[in-house]
Amino acid sequence: MKNLFKIILAFGFVFCTTLPLFSGTVKAKQTSYLMNTKYIYNYQYGNGIKFYLEFWKKEDGYYKWSNRDFGTAYKETKTGLYQEGTKILAYPIKSGKRWSEPSSNSTYTIKSTNRTIKTSAGTFTKVVEVRETVKGFGFHTSYFAPGKGVILSTTNADYNDFDTEIHYKLIKIKKK
Repeated sequence: MKNLFKIILAFGFVFCTTLPLFSGTVKAKQTSYLMNTKYIYNYQYGNGIKFYLEFWKKEDGYYKWSNRDFGTAYKETKTGLYQEGTKILAYPIKSGKRWSEPSSNSTYTIKSTNRTIKTSAGTFTKVVEVRETVKGFGFHTSYFAPGKGVILSTTNADYNDFDTEIHYKLIKIKKK
């Protein structure tokens, strides 16, 4: 009787631990495109002015980043990456995915999910390219690296005959 109990107990353990592997209830973890709070990010605008962002605190679900002059906040949920309430990257990530932000007259499209982008901060792979088309303006393109956030942002606007200009780029990333 003890042996039968042990066999039933062992079968139950094996069944319970392997069932999630075969069911649709376990999903792969979504890759994060949030900036890493353990690093300081140094950027440069297209005009040469440099700035940095350093993690300050987490509040109301947002990771707040700042420097002496300004700050910004990011939040990541199962539906996407948000910057101060605006969805800037939609999950799950899929090339061709589109969404709109009526408050900013913007439409976003994931143009690529596997770009390689090189900046002076390094070479980044599996970068997601997102184009934000702004009604009456042109478009911005942002490049998101896994675990690093935005590493490059470019602008194509009607005021410059739609030539690509670097809005800002990551030039250095260092541990705190």
